[in-house]
Amino acid sequence: MMAATGDEGAQPAASDIAARLDALPVTPLHRIVLVVCALGLLFDVIEAGLGNALSAVFSAPPYRVAPFRSRCCWPRSSPAA
Repeated sequence: MMAATGDEGAQPAASDIAARLDALPVTPLHRIVLVVCALGLLFDVIEAGLGNALSAVFSAPPYRVAPFRSRCCWPRSSPAA
């Protein structure tokens, strides 16, 4: 705790706050948060890599992606009124 001085409403210096934060121990909660964040990043990178690889595989000849053709029951252009 800070010692009582004449300035009761005075804010501690930023260097004091930084020193106190640096002195805090690493707890199991910190490790859990680190592991969860690392796993999230890992799966995100895997998804991006897998998507790129599959895109390259399915776009390579002779497996070209055909343009989409609608099979709806109405004509593509409406008749002139």
